[in-house]
Amino acid sequence: IEHLLLPSLNYPSSFFTELLKKENPQDVIAATSFSITNVSDDSIFAFDHALDTYYVEMLLAFGRALRGQGTAFRSFIEAEVTILNLKIIMRLLQEKMKSEEIVPLLIKPSDDVVLLAHSSNVEEFAQQLFKRKMISTIPSGDVSTELEIALDVALLKKESLLMHQHPLTVNVMLGFMLLKEIEVKNLKIVLKGKLLGLPVQQIEQLVVVHRDFVSGTSLGFASEAS
Repeated sequence: IEHLLLPSLNYPSSFFTELLKKENPQDVIAATSFSITNVSDDSIFAFDHALDTYYVEMLLAFGRALRGQGTAFRSFIEAEVTILNLKIIMRLLQEKMKSEEIVPLLIKPSDDVVLLAHSSNVEEFAQQLFKRKMISTIPSGDVSTELEIALDVALLKKESLLMHQHPLTVNVMLGFMLLKEIEVKNLKIVLKGKLLGLPVQQIEQLVVVHRDFVSGTSLGFASEAS
């Protein structure tokens, strides 16, 4: 496990080495400063969900502390959480889970996201996203993979739009981080496109480059692009 860990600015490598010595997930959580006490079972998903929820709550609290500049920062975080929740819904629908099972597993979902969780299957879910202009096309091949790519593209376009709408704020730093994220996600899009056997022209339409920053609609924010 140790060679899979990434460097941290907040903790030395010795901190993670000590965590690896713990016997179970509860001991790992107890050894951190994270206020996570509501994990009801020992499943990996339960701990992963609890950590994600704590992380999002921490970021939103940080955004509120930024006052004026926090509005744009919170928009970044909310866009990320929306896409994360949509991906959770997509994957759990693939597992034939019902809405009453899916909703408790979402992270700070909006009312609209909860409504989308009531889709009967992935195909209906994709159609609802298209109807809400959250994605630009309805997947026609490998629905799950193409839908995941479409959601990544929608997120990057939304975040790029936010970066250009709020210059000379905390978004300068976030913008740098976003550009790095775009690089990585573009590479993932290319790799997934190649694995699916998509033509080059179609992959080029999915990759987010500078011309996309001020065009297109995503995450239901069509009015912001005008």
